[in-house]
Amino acid sequence: RAVKARPDDPLAHSQLGQSYFSLGQIDAAEVELKRAKALDAGHFSLPQLVLAELYLRKGDPGAAIREMEEFLKLHPDSDRAPNIRKRLQDLRSKLRLFPIPA
Repeated sequence: RAVKARPDDPLAHSQLGQSYFSLGQIDAAEVELKRAKALDAGHFSLPQLVLAELYLRKGDPGAAIREMEEFLKLHPDSDRAPNIRKRLQDLRSKLRLFPIPA
């Protein structure tokens, strides 16, 4: 209802995307979270972090890395930044050990 009432509200799209993600509706979640980012990439709901998890579930670590990098660029001082930097480092290390075939 919030998205219908406020189609240009990034929070509405982010919350809907997070709800879809929690329900396992990954494709619908991706659409809504990308819409939230398009409306306000720096939004406090941090859609990049949910998208990163979504892409990891989809088996696309490259896309997850890009989302984490974007998060860090937009929110370098976030209390979540140290954990995201560590996850990013770990993910990059794993990819070097197990490169994804082209």
